[in-house]
Amino acid sequence: MAKNLHAIIKLQKWEVDEKRRALGEMMRYEEAILTELKRLEEELKKEQKIASESPIAALTYGAYAKKHISNREEAEKVLEEIQKRIKDMQDIIAEEFQKLKTYEIVQQNRDKREEEERNRKEQITLDEIGMTLHRRKKDGSDDV
Repeated sequence: MAKNLHAIIKLQKWEVDEKRRALGEMMRYEEAILTELKRLEEELKKEQKIASESPIAALTYGAYAKKHISNREEAEKVLEEIQKRIKDMQDIIAEEFQKLKTYEIVQQNRDKREEEERNRKEQITLDEIGMTLHRRKKDGSDDV
């Protein structure tokens, strides 16, 4: 694996964001279907009331009811499919997010080790400078 995962992390974030956008679109579509189902039920109640009040309207209610049932069944079938797709997308997003977090943790650990190594090298350099100054000071005071 590459030493620097920042590019992979950026790509993975983009992937997660794209999938979240797609999920949002699916959820809006689901909401539209639910709204349509609610509208169909309200329309059915209205038609039932009209049919119960008018014998002429009652004659055509049977054809209306068949069409309504067909429309409702189709909407429910589409709703079931979109809900399955939403669940699948949520699972995919969870997996992609887990990958992203893994990459981020690995990169954080690498960054931490690199920082510790830099600090260790800096401390060694500072210790050498300190020892050199101490020796020079000691050598200089013996001569005096």
